[in-house]
Amino acid sequence: MDSSVKTSTAKVYRVRVNKYNWADITIDEWDSGGSFKCISDYGNYSYIWSSIGEACLREFLISLDYYYFMNKAHHSKGGHRFSIKNTVIEIKNEIIKQRRTRDLTDENARRCFNETIDEISDINEAEYIALFPNTVIASIVYNDDYESFPCDNEDIPECRGFWDVIWPVICAYWKNELILSGIIS
Repeated sequence: MDSSVKTSTAKVYRVRVNKYNWADITIDEWDSGGSFKCISDYGNYSYIWSSIGEACLREFLISLDYYYFMNKAHHSKGGHRFSIKNTVIEIKNEIIKQRRTRDLTDENARRCFNETIDEISDINEAEYIALFPNTVIASIVYNDDYESFPCDNEDIPECRGFWDVIWPVICAYWKNELILSGIIS
């Protein structure tokens, strides 16, 4: 068996915010890539970027948006999850829109609105996926077009908390670090 072990020096950033929120973030940078590992009171995040171009890893991380970062580092559905509440709101808005444009009759609009409230307001994602194609709403409002069926999400609270509380602090620190080292201006 052929094997090898290499060592590198990673940098650990201990972020503390308002005495209560914390994160220990480890960055290991190399040419055109690096690894990011974080343990925090908002959950754990990690990813290895192997091809980020000319920027160093910290500069690259500063440029990311919430959904890209969460898709890579949180290992969930990109920092968001199914929301029946938001899906019901979208369905109701579509019914109202189609009623205003006269694409739905009063009777069909009322029927779909009542079905939304009665049948799908309190179900989970799996139940919704199984039930919705067989509803009057799917047939009347969405013309059985499975591609257009509503399925809204909401941010996972711990992910949003990490992004809103910890992420700005570490990014500001990295930016200052990069300015002081002359990597960015």
